[in-house]
Parts: sequence; structure tokens; C-alpha cells
Amino acid sequence: MNSKDQIQRFIFEQLGARGLLVKMNDSFLEATAKHNYPPAIQTMLGEFMAAASLLSTTIKFEGSLTLQIQGNGLLSMMMAECRHNQEIRSIARWEGEQEPNNSDLRTLVGEARMVITITPDKGQRYQGIIALENDTLAACLEDYFEKSEQLKTRIWLSALPGSCSAGLLIQVLPDTQGSIEDTDG
Repeated sequence: MNSKDQIQRFIFEQLGARGLLVKMNDSFLEATAKHNYPPAIQTMLGEFMAAASLLSTTIKFEGSLTLQIQGNGLLSMMMAECRHNQEIRSIARWEGEQEPNNSDLRTLVGEARMVITITPDKGQRYQGIIALENDTLAACLEDYFEKSEQLKTRIWLSALPGSCSAGLLIQVLPDTQGSIEDTDG
């Protein structure tokens, strides 16, 4: 991450929960400056970048975490890769002359698959497939944590084209009786 980008870990010991907050100004602007992405694509790219940064920070390893989606919609491919030292890169590919006016994930990507790839500098690569059963990236990732990691997780992602992207992750600590109350938004 660049100088105006921030990531903050926090823990609620008595509640048995931990969290991460990420805000990217410089990295998000750098990723979108060289491309003429429509606002809906910029928003989704910012959410992908925030998500990749949050996910890479939750694991202790040296290497990279890649969040990638490929589909048959207007947004045919999107990728964000974050290294253990928080270096991040991203790209999006959208098709056609029509500018998307909706930032709903499933509307943008159509029929798609999303994959998380963890590539340690030493050791075996791991891939997890994320079901696209929800309209937002955050909801898809929450389902992934619930089903594959068995950890109750809440994620909020946001991006403002031309400005910044941000994410918040709150997760029950493993081996605790903590809980995260379901809330809307």
C-alpha cells in the first residue's frame, strides 16, 4: 500500500472477536488512473482491492493472495492481488460499448466463478471457490467464511470512484464462544 493507505487491526477480547479496517486512497487512485473504467467498474474494483487487502491480512504467511472473478457479463474479469507486505495490484476487463450503470456483482459479471488463491513464497498453493449466490462481494465472502472456514464473519466494502476504497472485517475468534450479531448494511 502507498503512503495514504491505511490498515488497522483491532481485537475485542471480551467479545471473542477481531477486526480489520482498510482504507486505500493512493493505491485505488493509481489502479484506476491509467484506465477509463466506468464508475460502476471503478466501484467494484475498489471493493475487490479492499477485500483482497482484508483477506491477506487475516492470514499469517509470506506470499500473495489473489481474488479473481471471470464471467460472461459486461465485467468479464476482475483481479486484485495483495502481497503479505500489503503491496497491491488490480485490473478489470469490461466488454462492449455499453457503460454499466449498476454495481450489483451478479448483474455485472453474469454467469461467473470467483476464486481466492493463496500462494505462499514457500509451500503449497491453495485455492478456494466462492459461490456467487449474493448480489454483493461482501455477502459472497461472508458465505465463503461461514461454509469453508466455519468462522462467523461480517464484511463491509465501499469505494468512491476518483477518491478511495475501504473495507471492514469483523470475525469471531477461532475456539471462542464469541458472536457477531447479524445487522443490516
